[in-house]
Amino acid sequence: TALYMMTRMDEANLKGNFFLNPLWDFLKKHPKASLFTGIESYRQFSEKTKYSEEYNGFHYESYNGSVLLDSNGANGFYHKSMLVPGVETLPWFLKFLSKWFDKFGGTTAGYAKQDHRTVIEEKNGYRIAPAICYESIYGEFMSRYIRNGANLICIITNDGWWKKTPGHKQHMSYARLRAIETRTWVARSANTGISCFIDPNGKVINPQPYNTNAAIKYNIGATETKSKTFFVQFGDVLSKLMIGLSILLIATTIVYKIRKKTIN
Repeated sequence: TALYMMTRMDEANLKGNFFLNPLWDFLKKHPKASLFTGIESYRQFSEKTKYSEEYNGFHYESYNGSVLLDSNGANGFYHKSMLVPGVETLPWFLKFLSKWFDKFGGTTAGYAKQDHRTVIEEKNGYRIAPAICYESIYGEFMSRYIRNGANLICIITNDGWWKKTPGHKQHMSYARLRAIETRTWVARSANTGISCFIDPNGKVINPQPYNTNAAIKYNIGATETKSKTFFVQFGDVLSKLMIGLSILLIATTIVYKIRKKTIN
């Protein structure tokens, strides 16, 4: 599910990365192929940015992300937006806790994040909506990609955290909801979890068992619909309606009790 190196990769110089030469050779031999995969990367900036850190006078941002590669190089990056509190990010006033996370085997890498739902264009006609790990549980978050023209949802996740609890199965089930809500194909690549394809009706195709090495293949078409689903157009209206009714009910109850005491 990801390009592996001991250090983060420079996004500006992936073509010049010696360790990726076998991958570039493979893509040159297969010019119609594309590879969408995870990556830990960084970018350098001449000036301070919203999420940048400073090191030896240089400003840089680190990312837990994904990248689309083909014979021409890196055609698009995505930087994880919904960062895990404590593990991937800490607010500035809790930075002093980072050493404690390190001692207990965690990390507070201070990842930067992407603020916009940018679709990644693939040369064979796919417009990818990328999701990393638990981002796929957020319906409205994913629907913004579809509104921006995405026709394929690609989920990259590490579900090894769950071990053999129901967690990794539930996580995969959320991907089914995303397919149904948007009527869009889903390709799900899970490190240790359940890798599979999901059709626009939520049918799971060729799921792989937990903790199994596998490569799966299926011929899917990019989802092209003239009209967006109600969910994509308007979001999770039902939950917003329920929240509104709950607030109204609480307010009505409070007003009723106040009036009752006043009358008595």
